[in-house]
Amino acid sequence: MEQPTKLESLRFVQAMLREMRQLTQADGEYFLTYLIDVAYLEVSDRVRVSWADGLGSPLQITRLT
Repeated sequence: MEQPTKLESLRFVQAMLREMRQLTQADGEYFLTYLIDVAYLEVSDRVRVSWADGLGSPLQITRLT
C-alpha cells in the first residue's frame, strides 16, 4: 500500500478537523470548538505552504463559521 503524501495527509487532517468542529459546535462545546478552529487554521496554513512548495494543488479552503 502506498504512503500518502504530506499534502494528502494535511488535507485529511483538515477535513477531520472540519467535521470535529461541526460536532463540538453542535454540542455547545465552545472552548473545544475554539481549539479545533486554531488547529484548523494551522493545518490550512500548512496546506498552503505545501502547495506553494510544489507538492500539489491547493485544497479548497472553507471558512469555518
